[in-house]
Amino acid sequence: MHRRRALYVLVSVSVAAASVVSAADAATKTKPKPKPKPKPPVVPACAFFTDPAGDSYLQADSAGQQPTDDTLDVTKVTYGVANGTMTISLTVPKYSDTQKASFGNEFDASFTVGGHEITLFANRGQAWAAMSAAFAQYGIRVDGTYKSGTNKLVTTTANNGVITLTASIADITANAGVPVAGATMSKFNFLSRGTYGAALETFDTGAAPDSQTAKVVNCK
Repeated sequence: MHRRRALYVLVSVSVAAASVVSAADAATKTKPKPKPKPKPPVVPACAFFTDPAGDSYLQADSAGQQPTDDTLDVTKVTYGVANGTMTISLTVPKYSDTQKASFGNEFDASFTVGGHEITLFANRGQAWAAMSAAFAQYGIRVDGTYKSGTNKLVTTTANNGVITLTASIADITANAGVPVAGATMSKFNFLSRGTYGAALETFDTGAAPDSQTAKVVNCK
């Protein structure tokens, strides 16, 4: 009789102990970690390159010294794409509508896509008033040839030492004759020109390294 009761007590204690251990195990188990929130897509950086300051001079002058014109001296060019529009910004810290050694000016920014060189440009002709902030002519060139009617497709501003050229990707595509959206750009370059004497002469030029490329996609 006592032996049967001892066995019953032993079994009861073992069951109770197992229950305590199971409860302890359940308490120590960590809850599953919540899944991490998806990271926002990485927006690629816009393409840009710099050019030394103080190198804007009449390129036709073999001596490379005179005349100089720091109002045509480009120090940085940035190519940006957002919502179907390309914006090219040229930093000209000392830009002024009253040129030092020329009157009238032009700023060109180019890139190659689909085997064609695309240029957005803006120029202010000699006939414009000295303090006009607007540009008289602007447009798109493909492989060096002006595309007729594109003066209505490019918008231009000149504020705080930055010349901005803007055109839609659709209009660039229509004139280039090749797909542009999502394509790879390369061979970024610029030139600035001023009317010196009777001709529009090149004063400053620059280009990104040949290895630099960028996709025609939204960037920041």
